[in-house]
Amino acid sequence: MPDNPSAGSSRPDSRKTASLGPSLSALGWWFVGWVPALMGAATLIIYCNRPGSNFFSVLALPFGFLACLVFSVVMHELGHFFAAKMLGLNPYEVTIGHGPIVAAFHLRGINWILRALPSSGSIQVFPMQAQSLRLKWFLMTAAGPAATAALFGTPFVLFQDEIPWWSHVVWRDGLELVLTLLLITNFGLLLSSLVPHYVNYGGFKTPNDGLQLAYLLFKQRFAPFGSQASERPVTARAGNHAQPAPRQGENDQTLQHSVSWQRTIDRGRPDLLLVSYRRWLNHPKLAVEMRHNLLDGFATCVLMSGASEYLDEADRYSKELYEAKPADWTVKGTRGSVLVEKGAVDEGMRLLLEVFENDPSAFDRAISACFLALGEFKLGQPEKAAEWIDRARRIDPNCVPVKRVAALLAKPTADSE
Repeated sequence: MPDNPSAGSSRPDSRKTASLGPSLSALGWWFVGWVPALMGAATLIIYCNRPGSNFFSVLALPFGFLACLVFSVVMHELGHFFAAKMLGLNPYEVTIGHGPIVAAFHLRGINWILRALPSSGSIQVFPMQAQSLRLKWFLMTAAGPAATAALFGTPFVLFQDEIPWWSHVVWRDGLELVLTLLLITNFGLLLSSLVPHYVNYGGFKTPNDGLQLAYLLFKQRFAPFGSQASERPVTARAGNHAQPAPRQGENDQTLQHSVSWQRTIDRGRPDLLLVSYRRWLNHPKLAVEMRHNLLDGFATCVLMSGASEYLDEADRYSKELYEAKPADWTVKGTRGSVLVEKGAVDEGMRLLLEVFENDPSAFDRAISACFLALGEFKLGQPEKAAEWIDRARRIDPNCVPVKRVAALLAKPTADSE
């Protein structure tokens, strides 16, 4: 299983991809953040044309502030995005805001997602190579605050009477208000992005730009996505099945990988991620190892999200990968899990037992135990299935597919056929 979906280390159903716009329930969320911001933009335009209007001068300050805040957030995220494009980090998704999705669409190879509260954002990338990755990641991370700093400095440049053309600007009063609001919003945004701290984004603690930059500068080991663990001897046992003893720091690494996948699923549109996997798999100059990572990423995304409509495609990809790397524990785990989902339970469980007993990665072992539970359930052995689910929870309490498989175990055995 790949450690991190956005790293590619390893949607689409036509009914889903046809409706990338906001659902009926999402329309109400437009009025929480985006509609007030759009009203603010319209108010500022009118105020620039009619600076003497008392009505619009009252509305311009609060609504104009929201408009300038959203504009600044968008510019901040576009700073990250264009830097990632230029550095070859292959951004595939740009999100503006947090909270429920109000709109999602695919444009020029990029998934664009708008959420209800447009006061933050994120981008997701597919690093296609490891060369100079630390430097590229640093530059991409710094590009967002750099765009914010440029907006923050713009009023200082324009607020000078020595500039000949500025004194003749017809909209000067209105533009002075806009520039003042940009000064305030970007000062706050600059502080919030550069002062190192964790932010709660999508229910998970995430380092902000400043903390990521600090890690990149001072932390010896750089790991924007998980790396494959090396094999080691079997020295501990769980139940009747041997498993490798935990290494120092393994629990933290397993938590990081599980949280990364959980965050991907909780963003609510795994089909958009699968669109990106498909696009890169069709890349004419894709390196062999990167293709293997993407094959595993696609299949794992299907397994994590329970997107059964893509199971046939995941079966083809995991088979191709297993034929190329039959000795890789992660690949065996992915292939075995897909086979169990497809109904080839005996063959799938054989591979999963090998992974559980030998794979040094707790992340992989927990997922293998989870799909061994599914296999036992399909064989009509609910007691054994419950034992495997308990093992999965003990190895990794945050194991992503546990909740979905545990819900299946609560149904009658006939439902699994």
